Amino acid sequence: MKNRFTLYSLKTNKLFCITLFALFLTAPSFVSAQKQPNLSMSQVRTLGPEQKQALVAQAKNQGYTLPQLEAVARLQGATTIDLKEIRLLWAGDSSSEATPTQNTEEGVISQFGITTQTPKAEQINEQISSAIFGSTFFNNPNISESPQLYVATPLGYRLGPGDKLTIDLWGASEKRYEAVISREGVIKLDRMAPLYLSGLNLSKAESKLRHALDGLYDGLSQESDAKNKVYLDLSLSKARTIIVNITGNVNAPGTYTLSGFSTILNALYAAGGPNENGSYRSIDILRGGRKAATIDLYDYFVKGKYPSFSLNDQDVIVVAPYTSRIRLRGAFKTKGFFEAKPNESLQDIISFAGGFSSDAFKEAIYVDRITARERSVTKFKSDQYDQQPAVDGDVVEAKQVSDKYTNRVLIQGAVYLPGSYPIEETPTLSALLLTANNVQPDAYTESALLYRTNKGIENQMISVDLAAVLSGIIDVDLKENDRLVILFAEQVDTKKEVTIQGFVNNSGKFNYYKGMTALDLILLANGFKDKANTTAIEIYRNQSTLLLSQKMSTFSIAFDDAQKIALEPSDLIVVRKLAGYQQTESVSIQGKVLIPGTYAIKSDDYSVFDLMEDAGGTLDSASLKGVYITRVIQNQDKKNISEGISDSLMVLPTKQLTIGIDAAAILKTKGNHPDNIELNAQDVVFVPKTDTTVMVLGEVQKETVITYNTKLTVNKAINESGGYTANAQKRMAYVVYQNGSVRATKSFLFFKNSPPLEPGAIIVVPVRQKRNKMSIQETLSITSAVASLTILIRTLTNN
Repeated sequence: MKNRFTLYSLKTNKLFCITLFALFLTAPSFVSAQKQPNLSMSQVRTLGPEQKQALVAQAKNQGYTLPQLEAVARLQGATTIDLKEIRLLWAGDSSSEATPTQNTEEGVISQFGITTQTPKAEQINEQISSAIFGSTFFNNPNISESPQLYVATPLGYRLGPGDKLTIDLWGASEKRYEAVISREGVIKLDRMAPLYLSGLNLSKAESKLRHALDGLYDGLSQESDAKNKVYLDLSLSKARTIIVNITGNVNAPGTYTLSGFSTILNALYAAGGPNENGSYRSIDILRGGRKAATIDLYDYFVKGKYPSFSLNDQDVIVVAPYTSRIRLRGAFKTKGFFEAKPNESLQDIISFAGGFSSDAFKEAIYVDRITARERSVTKFKSDQYDQQPAVDGDVVEAKQVSDKYTNRVLIQGAVYLPGSYPIEETPTLSALLLTANNVQPDAYTESALLYRTNKGIENQMISVDLAAVLSGIIDVDLKENDRLVILFAEQVDTKKEVTIQGFVNNSGKFNYYKGMTALDLILLANGFKDKANTTAIEIYRNQSTLLLSQKMSTFSIAFDDAQKIALEPSDLIVVRKLAGYQQTESVSIQGKVLIPGTYAIKSDDYSVFDLMEDAGGTLDSASLKGVYITRVIQNQDKKNISEGISDSLMVLPTKQLTIGIDAAAILKTKGNHPDNIELNAQDVVFVPKTDTTVMVLGEVQKETVITYNTKLTVNKAINESGGYTANAQKRMAYVVYQNGSVRATKSFLFFKNSPPLEPGAIIVVPVRQKRNKMSIQETLSITSAVASLTILIRTLTNN
């Protein structure tokens, strides 16, 4: 394995440098002397399940515990979902067969001595931990508490063993020294005695270094002139790494290798922060067995004072258990568990929470407090907050004010300024209307609705004569929580419509307006279509409410009188076309004719012969027996029109039908022939070129094209194609002629009568349909049934 881990011995325990693990390499500050691969959480998420399982197994083989692995993952920005996946992989790792576990009443003890909570207890602890003030800082995956290595050295940073210094001299003399502070805390430069710098900040170290080099460089003294002046600059080129032990009530206690720039927050973030019993306000740093400092994280969380205390190598961070914890619930800006120091009051705890929320009742709080064996609830007024001490176990609740109003009246609907108003300013309905800037022009002024509340329930409605109130005839006294609703006129008026149909450009239904005329409706329909009958416009009027036997009355008007006819709701206007008018329809002819193109249907009996005559006749190269007509068909099922024809012949457009005709016979008889059919609109007559070949398709040995001659028959053509295949349906062969007509082979006894061939014909040999052979059981069943039927017939006959 490429990755190696440095072991540190502390008493009898083997402590591991967690940040060297390649699964979740920590941020740049948490590095060791060995170079490690940079595998981030974003890269880990792209791995497959087996690769992730292998990495977790590797961590177990290196002696990592689950809390240590979670702490390292947090440094890389692991989310709650990532941590849950790590726990599942840890629990389901098949490679750890030798890991004995022991069930206890409190949880499961692993071989490393770490007690993991049962799912129920773990869920409760997670709920408590997430509600502790400050815990979200250490659980936030978007926060990286690794120190920045490529920034100016902090002013409070003190030099120590392992720091690498760069000393630059320039001016009258130029020289660069690079030195590392030794374990004894000194640096050694050429021609100089060892210089002790450990414990000094950069400013003091530079002053001491300047004094020491003054004997070697005369220009360093303040009295040197500009010509002989030598300048000195001291910088930290590489910070040392330090070993910090974190113990107590943290999520992942252990030994961590950190950057010399690291602060107490960096270290605690690496350990996952205080656990559910850990203190956020009593964090001790022990140095050389003595207390060097005590950190209160509330100074940072509440006041923004960053703990700038610098850590040294072999420092021990101890997170004590909390001594007093108070819970805030209700209408506070921040709810949860807050830690209290001795002599801190309830006002201090409320300040930590940011105070009351906007909708809180701020005049009093209610404290649920433990008194010996029981609990009691005590009310404290606002002037007592700073006098009452915060007691461990207190549950402080701030009430939320009710959403009920004591002096409100409400106006809604068709007014200029709807909303709530104080009843002191609007004691009457007229005053309320005046304050709301009166009703809008489209308001329904005949009546308004006044809703009244009794005992907190809106259960009464009063109809108000709004027109009388507006005119000053009457007025209405209002009560608290009254609600006045003024409707819009369009909400009250029934929607009325009129209809126009027929030869107009935009037929349909239109809104009815009082005073509307027949001309207005015709104009709304964008006028008449061509050939509309404007002298006989029919108007239908519903008179069913008169209870007459005739439900509709009808009268006809001319367009010139339309302006004079007033419409009523539900009237229907019908504009018809001129009597006898028929739209111009056309057909077309294509192919080998003298003048191909589109021609109008001149009469109802306009036929193929008429069209060919209008087109100037056919050309010499035309195949008169191959002429066909394509006709558009609507709403017709053509599923089986061409059933059995080869796919290569299915060239019919969608919704079109091909009609084969004998044009030679039509021309010869001058239209006196059954094939001289009458044409429909959009028919297309196609006159093809003479084709002197015959095509053979389907189940033959080789599909081919044969030159036509008068002696050619179907059998001869099939023989020239190599004969039938084994799957050929010989008796079902058919011929498709050039004009699209189809003729099948006729069979009588043992004789087959094949259809004649013509130039351009296509012979199609279909495939034989496969028949399912009967099983023995089916054969026996049929035989038994026939035998039984025979016996029955004989019995009946004998009787």
